[in-house]
Amino acid sequence: MDLSILGIEPVTALLLTGFVIGFVELAKALYDKEWRKAIVIAVAGVAGGIIAPFIGLSIVIGIVAGFAASGAVTLVQNIGG
Repeated sequence: MDLSILGIEPVTALLLTGFVIGFVELAKALYDKEWRKAIVIAVAGVAGGIIAPFIGLSIVIGIVAGFAASGAVTLVQNIGG
C-alpha cells in the first residue's frame, strides 16, 4: 500500500484509524451511558499506556495502541456480525 502521498507509514495509518474508531466508540458509549462498554474501551487505552514504557514506547503511543486495539475489535465485530 503506497501512502507516500499522505506522508505517513502504513502502520501509522492503521494505528491512527484504529485509534479514531476506538475513541469514537468511547464517545458513543459515554453519550449513550453504556458504562461497561466505556470502561472496557478506556481500560484498553490505559493498559496500552501502562505497558508502553516497558517495551520501549512512549506512553502516548501506548495509549494510541490501546485505543487502536479496541477499535480493531469493534471493526472485526462489525464486519463479522
